[in-house]
Amino acid sequence: MISRIAVLIASSAIIVSSAGAQYSHPIELGLDAGISVGLGDNSVTVIHFPVQALRLGFFLDKSKSIEPKVALTTVTGDNGYTAYRGELGFLFHFYGRRRFDIFPDRTPRSAVYVRPFAGIEGISTDGPDTHEDIIGIGAGVKSLIADRLAARFEANLAEFYRNNTNVAQTNDEFTVLGLLAGLSFFFR
Repeated sequence: MISRIAVLIASSAIIVSSAGAQYSHPIELGLDAGISVGLGDNSVTVIHFPVQALRLGFFLDKSKSIEPKVALTTVTGDNGYTAYRGELGFLFHFYGRRRFDIFPDRTPRSAVYVRPFAGIEGISTDGPDTHEDIIGIGAGVKSLIADRLAARFEANLAEFYRNNTNVAQTNDEFTVLGLLAGLSFFFR
């Protein structure tokens, strides 16, 4: 469980470090609030406010970035558990007439992006652990609101595949619609 998240983050770090030797682009640190709505038989709604996850975007060039994203929740007590999620996304940025550029001047600009992603989500308890593999795609917009600060909004659709032989489940696959709203801080 946690080892899969470590492999996901290590893989993205290797890709980013090899790309970093060729480019000098900003790093995007982001925090998102989110709403997830299960579709079909899995009609559960989960709201995360003020923060759902922490993300770190590494620009490979001006139109592409790699973005690992992690979330961890630990509850202690008699029925304690640890919930975790790790994702690796690849963003394709599309610009209008004026390019989304963080540093040259302070003129606010926007960029539309598409984000395919894959990851893992799970819960570790005293009983059997559960986890799901995730594959999905999102689309959104980033809009600069101040120097090195942008608002970010995204809608995404993810397919979850349950990988658990310890618990009998009637629904081994389910689809979730996600809506995210967050802030991105840019560093060089």
